[in-house]
Amino acid sequence: MHNNRNHWFDLLILSIIGAFVAAVVFVVVQSLTLPPSDGAYGNASFADPLVLPIMSIGAGFAGLAAFPFSFWLLRRSDLRRSFWTTTFVTLVVMIIVMAAGGGPLGLPCSFITMVCSMAYCRSRFPLMPQEASNKVMQTDVGCADITDRTNR
Repeated sequence: MHNNRNHWFDLLILSIIGAFVAAVVFVVVQSLTLPPSDGAYGNASFADPLVLPIMSIGAGFAGLAAFPFSFWLLRRSDLRRSFWTTTFVTLVVMIIVMAAGGGPLGLPCSFITMVCSMAYCRSRFPLMPQEASNKVMQTDVGCADITDRTNR
């Protein structure tokens, strides 16, 4: 296995986790923005026994649909930065679209935003080769300059 690539299984798990986080936010924002004339207005987000199973199935399929994009765009990215950047940007756009009255448009907008933010992370947070990352980590903790060690 190459040191400068993320494992496919890690990307699959993170895709599914990101989809579940987005699904929970989608359900909560959807319930908070219901009009007073709606029958579910004022009820807790997960009060209906069908919400969680349907949300889970949708999130599972969304995670599987996101996996090819994350594999292609994030397999050579630093996941410590890329996952959180992608998740945060996607959720913020989804909340803004839904709160502005977009409702169900929040889901497709968030998927498009997810792909765009992954493309950004691919170029912004590349995964460094193992030896380069070790030198950077050593420099970060206060060791001598890299040029001093290589000239010896």
